[in-house]
Amino acid sequence: MTPNPEISVVIPLKDEEQNVRPLLEELRGVLDGLGLAWEVIAVDDGSSDGTWEILLGLREATPGLRLVRLDRNYGQSTGFWAGLKRVRGQIAIMMDGDMQNDPRDIPKMLAEIAKGADVCLTWRANRQDTKWKKIQSRIGNGFRNRFLESDIRDTGSQLRAFRSKCLEDLPRFDGMHRFMGNLFLMRGFQIVQIPTNHRARRAGTTKYGMANRAIRGLKDLFGVRWLKQRVIKFGVEQEHD
Repeated sequence: MTPNPEISVVIPLKDEEQNVRPLLEELRGVLDGLGLAWEVIAVDDGSSDGTWEILLGLREATPGLRLVRLDRNYGQSTGFWAGLKRVRGQIAIMMDGDMQNDPRDIPKMLAEIAKGADVCLTWRANRQDTKWKKIQSRIGNGFRNRFLESDIRDTGSQLRAFRSKCLEDLPRFDGMHRFMGNLFLMRGFQIVQIPTNHRARRAGTTKYGMANRAIRGLKDLFGVRWLKQRVIKFGVEQEHD
């Protein structure tokens, strides 16, 4: 276990036995080059293939790798949160487990945090997905931003970095990972958005699919708007203990 890590990377995995080893090897190369203490929290979200066994085999050879195995598949939001609640670093980084996120973008995100930002979101400048997925995202992002009066460029990009303090009192719900930018905005954190290198999936198939996403996303959207209108904000002029 890495003592007092400065960086915590959280990765949910669902049936990614073909990707987990090359992903962690590539990620370790980037993290080692930072010159900072780090940890990686890999969350097995109910995999039915050999993902967990591969993770166990990598643990001894990968200092800083922490493993969490959920008792069944709960979905991406839960997978992320199961890891985020365990971070010990001053800065938390989220990324997908399918190797479409490029670990080489991590130094750029950390540079934005070092310059004073609380949160660094990313948008997929060269998105390597089908035309249909791109159209869906464009429509969804536009509608979401108008409805929530925000300017989050790409809510589908899960590669993001933020100060761990941003997790305090963060609302948690199924689907939260798609609204984290908005949740951070509600709390007044300083946010920057940068382009990221999106890669085509090299192996395996998408596990967190599009089924019912539109209907569920619409319900979540109304819930987040309600929360935005009801969130408690106040300033303290004086306080005497």
